[in-house]
Amino acid sequence: MMNNATYTPNTKRIQSAQRNTMKASYIYTLATAIALLFICMSADMLAQSTITYTYDDAGRLTKVMYADSSTIEYTYDDNGNILTMKGTPAEQNEAPTATSATITTDEDMAGTAVPDVDDPNDGDTHTFTILTQPSNGTAAVTNNELEYTPDADYNGSDSFTYRATDNGGLSVDGTCDVTVTPVNDDPIAVDDNLTVFEDTPGTIDPRTNDSDIDGDGLTVQSITQPSNGSAQIILDDHIEYTPNAGYTGQDSFEYTIEDGNGGSATATITVTVEEQTGLPVAVDDNAATDEDMPVTIDVLSNDNDGSGTGLTITATTDPSNGTVQIAGQEIEYTPDPDYNGSDSFDYTIEDGNSESSTATVTVTVNPVNDEPGDFMRTMPADNSTQANPVTFGWTESVDPESDPVTYVLIFSVDGNNRQITTIQQSVTFDFATLGLSDGQYTVMWILSATDDVDTVASTDGEGQFTLDITTGIEVVETSANTISLSQNYPNPVQQSGATTIPFSLENGTHVSLVIHDALGREAARLIDGYRSSGEQSITIPANTLNPGVYIYRLTANGAVLEKGLQVVR
Repeated sequence: MMNNATYTPNTKRIQSAQRNTMKASYIYTLATAIALLFICMSADMLAQSTITYTYDDAGRLTKVMYADSSTIEYTYDDNGNILTMKGTPAEQNEAPTATSATITTDEDMAGTAVPDVDDPNDGDTHTFTILTQPSNGTAAVTNNELEYTPDADYNGSDSFTYRATDNGGLSVDGTCDVTVTPVNDDPIAVDDNLTVFEDTPGTIDPRTNDSDIDGDGLTVQSITQPSNGSAQIILDDHIEYTPNAGYTGQDSFEYTIEDGNGGSATATITVTVEEQTGLPVAVDDNAATDEDMPVTIDVLSNDNDGSGTGLTITATTDPSNGTVQIAGQEIEYTPDPDYNGSDSFDYTIEDGNSESSTATVTVTVNPVNDEPGDFMRTMPADNSTQANPVTFGWTESVDPESDPVTYVLIFSVDGNNRQITTIQQSVTFDFATLGLSDGQYTVMWILSATDDVDTVASTDGEGQFTLDITTGIEVVETSANTISLSQNYPNPVQQSGATTIPFSLENGTHVSLVIHDALGREAARLIDGYRSSGEQSITIPANTLNPGVYIYRLTANGAVLEKGLQVVR
């Protein structure tokens, strides 16, 4: 006899019915076997596309398997009667409960990670989607891995959010924390031009138009030798070129700079050797300075006094983005406030015979980060008394370069020091989370703003106020009821965990328990219905709330009680 057979039912003739969820295997004796057979083989089971039957050698049915892997198994006594019937349900899909990921990568290098996912169903697979992009790079899913690509030359911390979805369509959201480690960048060497006169040496600082994105100091490490003269590195990393005797025309050589951290770059210096004419000759110059910093330029160092009577700077033109003034035998250039980029001006020299010549000075103004703008505290007012929770507020700090500004609030109360970082202009904190007893406390607080490079303190310095706090169990008596609300535990609660809110009712009544965010908006409605008398509690998963400070409010018989709750990552 065939031991296995497959039966495909006509599902149109089977009425739909819902099979009770079975949490564990069950075994029934012969007394209930017949009834259970009709229960277990419900329309829901029979409506599945494929049902597999297994028989023993005696032709007795021993196992029924449905398409969802749920089964019914039979055993028989010695007379061939059904002895037991055992049903095993298919595993029910449950949503993943938490997920996290970290990526560490080098500057200018992409990094990947496969998130950890806590899932009650061990065999589930997961796919990932990006929810929010990071601030200093881009995030994508590649080959079902999270991939983070930092912005060019960025290093530091970053993060983005993503969603993990199991093969049953249920999901949980998580945050990927990113660390981008700094990597030294090579400096950039730019070709230079130098003009000298026949039989006369000249000097140049080739670094004036070179740069290093990491801000490293640059030194001239080596030079090659020109074809029609000689070159040497002299004091302060300048290079001195001396043409061969009687030579005029073009010459060139290369130089290499180093940044002290293993980075180097090479560029070419082209030299023009001009014939002596007996007249003064002013030669173009290059200079560099940082934003908001003046620079003094020795423009005469490469000029030629053909008559040997001495040179004098007699005039300058005005640059477009700064000012200049003659300071003896030098010129001082001052860039306009916050300007960076290229600027230029002309200058004129004159010798002792009143012969003159004019040349151009090109100045490179390097950008320098500007600190965030002034701001001040607005609330709570100094020396005021504040009830818990307390909202801190301040004016906006505007960055001159439109860089994003982050505010750092630090306060101290009863030996507790806390730091809160936010991009908003206010934050609410529940001091009950510090475990303070009922009473009044002095709170000292300071505020600063940072653009991740420079940090400034609020212009009004340290603030102080009195905190009036009430903690523990809050009890309200009404004409019909006595109601109490206790502090949730744990508090603060991690977003990946859960917290319990206890309360009690003297008499059964309609109860509303709602969580509100710091702006008073409803974040979650936990209870809205009749509750019986006695001690009660409700436990909620914190992953339904974003990190922050919340108020939960219990309403019953016209009375309102509330407590603070804090969710942290």
